[in-house]
Amino acid sequence: QNANPRRPLEGILLTLRLGSSNESQEEKIASVERLLGQIEEDSLCRYLLVLAIDKDEVCSSAASELIQRLQTRVDTSEHLESFHPITNPPKADKDQPFAICSVWDEMATVAWTNGADWV
Repeated sequence: QNANPRRPLEGILLTLRLGSSNESQEEKIASVERLLGQIEEDSLCRYLLVLAIDKDEVCSSAASELIQRLQTRVDTSEHLESFHPITNPPKADKDQPFAICSVWDEMATVAWTNGADWV
């Protein structure tokens, strides 16, 4: 057992706006894939991914495409242990700032609940 200790499970928290332009959406999806590819360059890395998408974008074709690609990555990557998409709540008031700290808290809770050693 000491020769092969359990590698820690990192919780990666990701939230983003996909936007409305197809070009912008594809670039953001490609950017997420590049980021995960860079993380996976560490051969000892094990991680789970929590993705938070805003309520007004969660049903978009871009969100569906991103979620599908990440689900596929779970099946094909030896590093990505699990994927957990969540939906950010809508902004209560357009004049108030978005409560990003509550989103981070929910994302971290999902990561801890699913076995992350740190986020």
